[in-house]
Amino acid sequence: MVHGLTSKRVLIPAMFVAQIKGKSMEPVIPDGAYCLFSFEVAGSRNGKIVLAQKTDIADQDTGASYTVKTYHSQKTSTPDGSWQHAAITLSPINPEYEDIIIPAEDAEDFRIIAFFVEVLTDASHTTG
Repeated sequence: MVHGLTSKRVLIPAMFVAQIKGKSMEPVIPDGAYCLFSFEVAGSRNGKIVLAQKTDIADQDTGASYTVKTYHSQKTSTPDGSWQHAAITLSPINPEYEDIIIPAEDAEDFRIIAFFVEVLTDASHTTG
């Protein structure tokens, strides 16, 4: 854990802390905040805040191929009864930023790294 910060959660080995740079997820995730993420990414991703990676995207604040955004996917059924992504949209909370749209044909090098758990708080400001 980062010195002086605390979590409301019981920590497990599948969790890690990352400092978030940029304002696209404000006010939920402030610029410079330390956040707890979980590598356990099972279940539906729709509507969840995720840490995503795609080699040819550039985050609007950092230019990196990693971004933290809200995940939405559009799916289509296939003739064999399975489904596939029609498009994946990574949405910021801050309306000053634009969605990142990943068409199905560009999704092969896209992956969800982790789910956002919480913003860590300053231990000196917690109440007991």
